[in-house]
Amino acid sequence: MILVLWDIDRTLVYTGDIDRRVFRETFTSVVGRPPTALPARGTGITMPLAVRELLRAHEVPEHSVETLAARIVAELPGRLSGYREVLASEGVILPGAVAALDAVHQAEDLIATVVTGNLRSCCLSECDQWVSAGRGWVR
Repeated sequence: MILVLWDIDRTLVYTGDIDRRVFRETFTSVVGRPPTALPARGTGITMPLAVRELLRAHEVPEHSVETLAARIVAELPGRLSGYREVLASEGVILPGAVAALDAVHQAEDLIATVVTGNLRSCCLSECDQWVSAGRGWVR
């Protein structure tokens, strides 16, 4: 058997700047001021690590970083779920994604799974949105 690892964002789907909007709102809510920069895209680091790095880059006192990072990570999924309709209307399945997923699904020696730096609950929320929207997503 061969394990096929899929990243979701910008590999199978494109959700525009919705994730950035959610992150900006969450950071502002928790830290009390808007971020002047956001985590770089496509770095491959996990969301909790990106949040900690961003807090430090915004000169949040070190003794507050872990507590604020935990609050941001806890809030992100709920905020993202508030954008379900926007995800459905503005997000797109990238060309070739459905065919690639179908091909892996049909192959007897391949097992598909997801690898992501995103939070599990956010990833599942995005995937569930595509499934429930009837967009031809293979599960």
